[in-house]
Amino acid sequence: MSDYTPEVNEQLAIIINKALDLAKELKHEYSTAEHLLSVVLDHQSIQKIFNDLGHDINIVKSDIEKFFKNPLLDSTEKDPVPSLKFEEVVFLTAGRGILYPYPSPYVNVLVTILEIDPEHQCPANFFLRSLGISIEEVRRYISNSEPMTKTQNNNSNQSDPTAVIAKYATNLNKQASEGKIDPLIGRRDEVDKAIQII
Repeated sequence: MSDYTPEVNEQLAIIINKALDLAKELKHEYSTAEHLLSVVLDHQSIQKIFNDLGHDINIVKSDIEKFFKNPLLDSTEKDPVPSLKFEEVVFLTAGRGILYPYPSPYVNVLVTILEIDPEHQCPANFFLRSLGISIEEVRRYISNSEPMTKTQNNNSNQSDPTAVIAKYATNLNKQASEGKIDPLIGRRDEVDKAIQII
C-alpha cells in the first residue's frame, strides 16, 4: 500500500491508498480524481445508488478505462504524485465527513466529484455528468433512502454549523468580553494593519 494518508478517517484513507495503488499499478505519474472515482465505483454502496437511479455504472467504468489508456498520461516507475484535483477531492471529502456525514466515505467522494465546477475540466466529473447523473438527484436519493447510520446519530448536533464551530474553534470574542484575553499593548500598527486586511 502507498503511504499517503492525510489526517482523515480510516475508510477514506483506504480509498486514498487504493487510488494511489491503482495509479502506481498503471504506472501513471499522477494520481488523479479519476483514480479516486474508479475505486469508488467498485464499492457496493455506489453500485446500489447507480442501479436505483437507473444509471449504467459500466458506462462510466468504460470511460475511465479508456481515459487510463490515453498515451498522454505519463508512464513512470516512480510512486505517483497526487494531483491538485486529487488533493482537492480528498480534503473536501474529509471536510464533508465532519460537517455533512453521508452514509459512507465512498458516497462523500462521489458527491465531491459531482460538485466540481464543470469549467475546471475534470474528466471524472465529465464522465458522471455525461451519463446524466446530477448532484441533486444523488443528494435526494441519499436523504430519502438511507437510514441514519450510527455515526450520523452521534453527529446529529452537527447539523447546526455553530455546534461544529464551537467544537473545533475558540470564540475569542466571548473570551475578550469575559476579560480572559490580555489587552494588546504597543501593537497599534499591527492591529490597524489586520483591520485593513480584513
